[in-house]
Amino acid sequence: MIKLFLVLLSFIPLLYSCSAMNPRVYLAKKHITQWVSMTAKANSQYRLGLFTAATPLAEKAYEYANKHLKQNHQVTIVSLNNLANIYLSKGWHEKAEPLYKEALQRSETFLSKTHPDTLDCMNNLALLYQKQGRYRKAEPLQEEALRRNKAVRGKMHTGTLKSLNNLALLYTWHGHNW
Repeated sequence: MIKLFLVLLSFIPLLYSCSAMNPRVYLAKKHITQWVSMTAKANSQYRLGLFTAATPLAEKAYEYANKHLKQNHQVTIVSLNNLANIYLSKGWHEKAEPLYKEALQRSETFLSKTHPDTLDCMNNLALLYQKQGRYRKAEPLQEEALRRNKAVRGKMHTGTLKSLNNLALLYTWHGHNW
């Protein structure tokens, strides 16, 4: 969540160096800058554990991205995943699940099956299944997330290690024979 925010912040100077004469470029800069601001507020509340305060901010960030940047934009997909993370943190599994599924489907379709955001979406959905006790659904998803992470990011990347850790916890806590 914070990683994408920092990456997007690094793009702001680049966006401002683009031609100001192009209205599409101006609107894209405006919308991404606005989204970054909204997401930063939601992230700060989330990191502090203030999930009640973070929820409406994340919902607004997602709605804004969905309206102004389209459903297939990476920012919109990340917003959807971020909102699902907050719902999961609040224990709202029934609200988080369809958002995780949609974020994963959009990410695989519009970004790629090996895009880092897709891998994060896959890992998060598997973690939700794990928390719900749906181990038969969690295990193959977690194994696939680990396989793709190793292939794309390498064995020592934090995303790969997170997937490995989640799979190890799944095996340890719940056994391998369900």
